[in-house]
Amino acid sequence: ILIMERISKKLTNWLISNKVITTEEKEVYEYGIFQMIVNMLDTLSILSLSILFNELTATCCYIVCFCMLRKYAGGYHAQSLIGCYGMTIGSTLLMLITIKVFKVPLIVLLSVWLVSLIIIFLFAPVQNRNKILDELERTVYRRRVFLIVILESIFMWVLYGFNFIKEVQGILFSNVLIVISMLIELIGMTKNGRESNLLYNRKKGIKINWIQRGN
Repeated sequence: ILIMERISKKLTNWLISNKVITTEEKEVYEYGIFQMIVNMLDTLSILSLSILFNELTATCCYIVCFCMLRKYAGGYHAQSLIGCYGMTIGSTLLMLITIKVFKVPLIVLLSVWLVSLIIIFLFAPVQNRNKILDELERTVYRRRVFLIVILESIFMWVLYGFNFIKEVQGILFSNVLIVISMLIELIGMTKNGRESNLLYNRKKGIKINWIQRGN
């Protein structure tokens, strides 16, 4: 992390010294460059694993579907950068081992697909402290979740029709991971005694953060 922070600071200072950006924009660009480096590290790590397991297409299906749906479905987020990286690599590794070792029967694929769809449709979007939504945003996100799930489902069963079983398993694994993430966040909210909904002042458009029950 320290290395990435140093690189982002040096690149930002270089941009300032060459008058590409102003000093006032330093903090924004520093953060943006840092996030770009993190994303590059994640991508390179995932691609390396997929090449190692010789499952590049299945991994691409998994990552693309996960990222598309995760953005709007919400759920649990790791509290640290290292934790986030560990979960990303760990889940990708588990997915690759699963599709490499197990040949899942059609009835299991159907069951997992239906259960994941029901849970996603019932609870998405799940918000957290890092991503608080107002009523309009919830409506928009929910519609996008429905659309993405429908498109992914069509794509998945088309792949199944052409016997791309591992790719189908990759997509299903992404859905299962999102469902687990959503449930963890929902359970955490219940255990911590927080309200699952936000107070939202529609007239003023003010978002009020999580409130404790009983306060």
